Amino acid sequence: MPALKSTRAPELLQPNAIASWADECERLEDMAQQSGPTAVLDRIKVLLKAHPASTEAHLLAGRLLARFGEFEGASSLYREAHRLALEGSLSEDHPDTPFSVAAQLGVDPEKLPIREKLEAHLNRNLNALKEADPELAAGIAGAEPPEPLRIIEVWGKLMIGNSRTGRVAVASKKMAGDIRALIKTGASVAFCGIGSGLEILHCLESTPKGFLGYTFAHYLLEKDLSLLKLFFKLEDLSPEIQERRLILFGGPGWWDALKRHFSSRRFELPGNFIGDRTPYLPECDRIQEMIEVRASALEDIQNYYESEGFRSRMKAIALGQELPKVLFLTCRWTTVLQYVCASFRKGFEELGCPTELLVEKTNVERLTRGVYFDALERLKPDLAFAVTHSRLSYDFLPSQLPFICFAMDNVGPILKLQRVDGLIQKADLFFCISRWFKEYHARKGVPPEQLFHIATPGDPAVYRPLDPRDPLLEPYRAEVAFMKHGGEEVERCMRRFESGLPDPSGDPFWIKAREALREIHRQVLADRSRSWFEADFWNKAGELLPGGIPAEQSESLRVFLTRYLSEVYAVSYRQHFLEPLARSGIRLRLYGNGWESHPLFSTLAGGSVPPGEKLNAAYNGSSILLHIHQGGSMHQRMVEGALAGGFFLINKLDPAKSHAPLEAYFEEGREVVAFDSAKDLLEKCRYYLEHEEERRAIAGRMRERALGEHTIHEAAGRVLEAFRRRLRDLV
Repeated sequence: MPALKSTRAPELLQPNAIASWADECERLEDMAQQSGPTAVLDRIKVLLKAHPASTEAHLLAGRLLARFGEFEGASSLYREAHRLALEGSLSEDHPDTPFSVAAQLGVDPEKLPIREKLEAHLNRNLNALKEADPELAAGIAGAEPPEPLRIIEVWGKLMIGNSRTGRVAVASKKMAGDIRALIKTGASVAFCGIGSGLEILHCLESTPKGFLGYTFAHYLLEKDLSLLKLFFKLEDLSPEIQERRLILFGGPGWWDALKRHFSSRRFELPGNFIGDRTPYLPECDRIQEMIEVRASALEDIQNYYESEGFRSRMKAIALGQELPKVLFLTCRWTTVLQYVCASFRKGFEELGCPTELLVEKTNVERLTRGVYFDALERLKPDLAFAVTHSRLSYDFLPSQLPFICFAMDNVGPILKLQRVDGLIQKADLFFCISRWFKEYHARKGVPPEQLFHIATPGDPAVYRPLDPRDPLLEPYRAEVAFMKHGGEEVERCMRRFESGLPDPSGDPFWIKAREALREIHRQVLADRSRSWFEADFWNKAGELLPGGIPAEQSESLRVFLTRYLSEVYAVSYRQHFLEPLARSGIRLRLYGNGWESHPLFSTLAGGSVPPGEKLNAAYNGSSILLHIHQGGSMHQRMVEGALAGGFFLINKLDPAKSHAPLEAYFEEGREVVAFDSAKDLLEKCRYYLEHEEERRAIAGRMRERALGEHTIHEAAGRVLEAFRRRLRDLV
């Protein structure tokens, strides 16, 4: 409570003396007119002493002090009122808001209690900006305060106020709604000027982060460095600035910075502009020119791939006289795609092939076509290579440039198309990680001579045995380890899955489909050890739906059946085998996201382990590695763990149904050991923990097999030889 000036001793006031704060307010208003401010100040002191925890007492006192010009005392009283108030009870439309604003705007900014907070925001934001734009950071740091603007706190929220007009800048509810609608379009927003600052903050708060950090950048254009300095005091935006979720173009060098940014062609044009664009025209209208590919460049690239020189290179590659130059394409938002692509690139480089990799460097980049055509001009590749994605995802590339897809999943345009006949070229090849994927692409219309089967390879330089005394192993020591994302309890997973199903009220089909999915779920829970494959779910849905599956609903139902398989059934299947093990007393570690959310497995959760040295340490740190998968026996972790010298226990699947049968890769009993039930798994874990020599011998034979057949060097060689054979057939 602030010290109040008084010339007389206050009367004693009992806590129950206030019947109505409204009446008390009127009484003090009358007192101010009749007796002057001294009597009112004395009464306020009595009120606060009698009601030290009363929000109303502090609001009333703050209002009266503000009227008498006691701005510093009034500001302090309003801060205390906000601290005492119920959350949300004081808002911008509260009757005392104008008095609180006037009080703070009447105080020397250096004396406001929020000064240290504002300076901390400024310093953190400047430090973050120094990494991206040191020149702009220095300009903001040296800018003078923008009189008469300053930052005040309105019921806990920092806002920009004007001491001359007595007003604060706010963002309307309509503006907030408009911003949320713009964000849903998936495009960046560019703010021309700081506005109230709150619009930018709301935009950043409302922008979701997708899988593995996938998001997009927003922009602030502000020529006035003093206004940027004010904005930097409003909020700690250092994470957004460091992650480039907020990119600033400011001061006299704003246009040069903007040109550098968009000329990289790694960012799309902002989809929306908010504020007055006039000060930033005509420059802003030239952003599109920076992103677009020059017509002359397009013509040069097309002429090259239609030339006799390119055809001669293809012939030389086919005959083994030249090594192909390979352009690798991937994205950073799927860890598997990113690292598998990097592994294949390394394999091709070991063969002597010149390569280049195109991938986003940050979570906010969106590679435009200009990036790809720049690479075509620079490298003049003989071959494009992508993981999971095919030519259909890069249909702007020259049709003469052969394209290799390493198919690990069903995504992109090929998933939505019934057939791909005529959309792929004769020199394109598809290398599938499983028999199922090979059959899937064949059904889509990929000719058999362009389809191959190859396991996901591993890098023996990364995944290798470590000395048991290596300190890298300490965080990963366990008797048994499993590497795969976890999940909540199965029924929670099912409820979340059902919440994403189409609303049945407008479509009778989905009433029946929901019940069919629930019945499938009941059957899954009745025998959690049963291996269901995609075809099993599809056939069961056809049996349960009266009249079968309508053609017009088949694609959407297939999508939801696939989601059920991955989001619910697969979680239930893994947990079924792990539950007895978790209760056994064996030291079990579970690596991946989601295990911490399950009550039984949370204490065993080891978190996500990034590929590379740490994952290799996790493979090395456990005596037994588990592979539990409902659909296939072969997986990338099998190869990596084998190269690291790991011993595997793997769930047994019907080889006729498994999309990647174990028998095609490793010999059961000699190189890997299989289990057929949760009880069998527990018994074999105990057995092999006690029989170390037998365990090590099996692991050694598995590693020898992996080194001979499943390394990145060997896989790249197989892909290159298949490519050459295909070229010989064509040219």
